[in-house]
Amino acid sequence: MDANQYAPHYPPIRRVNATRKDLVMKYNVQSFPAFVFLERTGKSELYQIQPDRDYMKKIMGKFFDSENEEGSLAIANIQKPVHTQEPHAIHTNVKASKDQVYMADLEGALLYAFGHEVSVHKLIVGKELAALKQLINVLDQYFPGRPEMKETIHSIRRNLEGYKKQIRGEEFSKLWRDALNGRETNQEWVGCRGSRPNLRGYPCSLWTTFHTLTVNYALKQSDKSANEPKLILQAMKGFIKYFFGCAHCSNHFVDMAEDEVDPIESVKSPRQAVLWLWAAHNKVLYIDLLCYA
Repeated sequence: MDANQYAPHYPPIRRVNATRKDLVMKYNVQSFPAFVFLERTGKSELYQIQPDRDYMKKIMGKFFDSENEEGSLAIANIQKPVHTQEPHAIHTNVKASKDQVYMADLEGALLYAFGHEVSVHKLIVGKELAALKQLINVLDQYFPGRPEMKETIHSIRRNLEGYKKQIRGEEFSKLWRDALNGRETNQEWVGCRGSRPNLRGYPCSLWTTFHTLTVNYALKQSDKSANEPKLILQAMKGFIKYFFGCAHCSNHFVDMAEDEVDPIESVKSPRQAVLWLWAAHNKVLYIDLLCYA
């Protein structure tokens, strides 16, 4: 997310953990976290870094600053490279922080939602198709993704416009694969990584994505100028209602969205939409705690 401010000029970032023995050996990584920068010339530079967000932002500011003379990638006041080898895509091993949002989680949510949740439907028709298009339109405008993912979203939106009444799940799956254009589709959670494989993951990333969309919408649309303050929440409701795999979770969210006391329809501004979703999420977490207890 911190790298998003440098778009579209920053290079692709890939995160790799210690299980990738081939890359660890290739770049002679002695300890984690580490940072490997790969140049088009074929040279790579390895840095042993501090697991600190401000430190990483400082590194990105030096590497991704397009105003460096002659494209220089020199880093001031940062430990000198400890190794130089041939290139290979790599992203540092990240120790997740609870107060941060990770692009891997946001993009992972979309990869799973469209690659699995939507694609398994035999036929998407009527209100389901309208809800799917509404979500993709919202993502196309307000998802703060990397250029490759934003292009993927724009492509699927454009190609889906040709389906006016219905689309089969397998047809959508092909559209999605074509839009990805060979891009890697493995989900590797960071902030949403659970203590076990069946915990957190996709549901966490989906919540995080919609929180991010409400905030991004509020940043781009002032309370006075916003014509559709409920836009993100309505898109979320439609997707959860028709495509979210957990039927109990889906019904519970729709009930909250249509609650007589505080429904989505009562939201009057983008800022209020942000707060409504936080309150709804807190209710879900509270109920989950009661059930667990």
